Amino acid sequence: MSYLYHGSGVNIRGKYLRPFKPGDISHKDNGLLAVYATDRKRIAIGMSLTRDDGTKSMANYDEKKFQVTFIEGEPRRKKRYVYTIARAGFIQTPAGGRQWTSPKPAKILKKDVYDTADLGQYWRKSTKRDRARYAKAKRLEATRKSRPSRRATA
Repeated sequence: MSYLYHGSGVNIRGKYLRPFKPGDISHKDNGLLAVYATDRKRIAIGMSLTRDDGTKSMANYDEKKFQVTFIEGEPRRKKRYVYTIARAGFIQTPAGGRQWTSPKPAKILKKDVYDTADLGQYWRKSTKRDRARYAKAKRLEATRKSRPSRRATA
């Protein structure tokens, strides 16, 4: 059996990860109602550091040494969680990438707990150049949100 990993700052007490729709629409595959996972545990650990209140972050999944770059704030929760789930029912989105999605709940097979203080190698504060790249990406995202649908209407 092949496995995937889902990182979270939330201690999920149930037996399943539930689909959710993130607010990030920087790429069409980031705005799906789905369970999100990755085939690399390092990425899941890094992603567990994101989404704390008052933070904004970005990451490049193609980097060999995955790191989350914090544009604003930094991780504040004391614990992080990486859930191991079965790969069955997931598809790579986009094909060939590190992100996998499933529209159905995924059963948690294992939960690893980490102290945030021990995860310094998985994140860094942004540079001026990072903040400029982030601002440009957000402008593009806003343009995508404001465009009318290209679907034909009857």
